[in-house]
Amino acid sequence: MAVSGVYCTFACIGSIFSASLTGIAVGRAATDHGLHVVAWFICVIGTVNLLMAVLDRTIPARAWR
Repeated sequence: MAVSGVYCTFACIGSIFSASLTGIAVGRAATDHGLHVVAWFICVIGTVNLLMAVLDRTIPARAWR
């Protein structure tokens, strides 16, 4: 199915992005600062996703409408 191919593609892209972010933020040694950078980045991405979902007018208020 085409859906499983798209899922695998985005899973691979997400894995590569995650590894890149961790490598950039942490560097050669894992420190508290690097882990805090990763945590803040995750908070920012989560907030952006939440705002996009809340402010999207195309999502119906009720699913059965």
